[in-house]
Amino acid sequence: MRYQFGKNWQKYLRHFTDERVEVAINCLQSLTKDLNNRSFLDIGCGSGLHSLAALRAGAREITSFDYDHDAVAATASLWEKEGRPKHWTILQGSVLDAN
Repeated sequence: MRYQFGKNWQKYLRHFTDERVEVAINCLQSLTKDLNNRSFLDIGCGSGLHSLAALRAGAREITSFDYDHDAVAATASLWEKEGRPKHWTILQGSVLDAN
């Protein structure tokens, strides 16, 4: 049995703001210094907040994936609101899957 985090992420997005994205961008930049023109892999993407932050921080390619179908749907909703950027890919799967 697994806890379905994705349902919580979908509820979280009801209170989503650009201010939260700015905080996420600042956190990512404090770790990486510069995401401009880099690839970003978001393993266990949850709400998609950090993938969106990487996009807005200038990442050249973003790949987001999560095991939970509802988390993938939450991330996809941010992708759609952002205009369906072609360089942002969202997948459902497990990091433990060799494929």
